[in-house]
Amino acid sequence: MAPYGHQQGLGLGLSQRAAYELLSSQGWARFVSVFMFIIAGFIVFGMVTSLANPPSRMNSLTYESSYQRAEYGRYRTILLIVGSIMALLLIIPAILVGKFSSAVKRYRFSGSMTDVEDALRQQKVYWRFTGIIGIIFLALMAVGFLNNL
Repeated sequence: MAPYGHQQGLGLGLSQRAAYELLSSQGWARFVSVFMFIIAGFIVFGMVTSLANPPSRMNSLTYESSYQRAEYGRYRTILLIVGSIMALLLIIPAILVGKFSSAVKRYRFSGSMTDVEDALRQQKVYWRFTGIIGIIFLALMAVGFLNNL
């Protein structure tokens, strides 16, 4: 294991405190990444089982109830679109947090500032993605609010 204050490149290294804080975040980052993948898996599983198993009342519908069948078809389409978006919005940050955790783990053993830079790059991309998604959600909420006036 490389020392916390390992210096490379321009001769600038992390302080011991900075290295400690960075290294101590690695385990939690890995946990959050795995947790987000699990949640995304549950979303996909719920979506697939819901689409594959129509309600029991749908099996007893006759030809005359084509309106109800069409409504169920629209429901399935909406479920597929919304579920896919939700899963994707969890998978992308999960990948970014996982990459951050991997870069910190590499730094733990190499002491290379390149690994610190990679970790910080992954953090930057994560926060940029989160900010953009937040702005999009805020805009959609504003449109919904104005639509209901």
